[in-house]
Amino acid sequence: MDEAIQVIKRHFEKEAEYLTLQLSCVRDWANADSLFKKIAGASDKAVVLDYLAELQYGLIFSSLGGTVAFEPFDGIGPDLRVSRQENEFFVEVSRFRCRNSGLSNSNLTIVPAILPEYGNTERDTNKAYGKILEKLEKQCRYGPTVLSLWNDDDELEEEILDACHDIGADSKYPPEVLYVVCKNKWFKPDESQFFLYRASSNPPPFVDAMMANLYKFSVSDAIARMTGVLT
Repeated sequence: MDEAIQVIKRHFEKEAEYLTLQLSCVRDWANADSLFKKIAGASDKAVVLDYLAELQYGLIFSSLGGTVAFEPFDGIGPDLRVSRQENEFFVEVSRFRCRNSGLSNSNLTIVPAILPEYGNTERDTNKAYGKILEKLEKQCRYGPTVLSLWNDDDELEEEILDACHDIGADSKYPPEVLYVVCKNKWFKPDESQFFLYRASSNPPPFVDAMMANLYKFSVSDAIARMTGVLT
């Protein structure tokens, strides 16, 4: 974990203490070393942010009552396994990187900003459709799966949800996929920070319950449950 912390300190000076606390929270989880090694070997800040999305989704699902393991298939399949009693599902995490004015990491560590008004574009919906479909085809065939998207792109908001609906309308969800979850960079007051798309007609009840609880919280709320730190 020490090498991962050094990488965090190099790229996120102001947030290093808080992110280090998050790493400490998962230190004893199954296969946590695989995440630490990925962060330690990351080629640049953008790749570190990709792996931090995996870390934070792990914390989020743990805060909802799941027991989380990293890399359940040794790096060749989904990023997380979430179990509760006799039930389990897998989580594939995919981050939409910021395309404008450099990379932003503030959404990983502080209360997110409020959503400004802007329009949808066909280009952005098509981009989201293609990225989601690629993940569905390659990484969501290992068992019951929640595809968990982390959106850092200012120009993608409802376009991602539109793409989720379009994929459903085109009947392209593999039968293993239960939900698509998307953490948005922006959110409106009194609304959830998460978009949920129910891809399965009959998810296990414990997954439905977990998704309903997820919808009630922001990222900072969920992570505060695990770290004890309000941001």
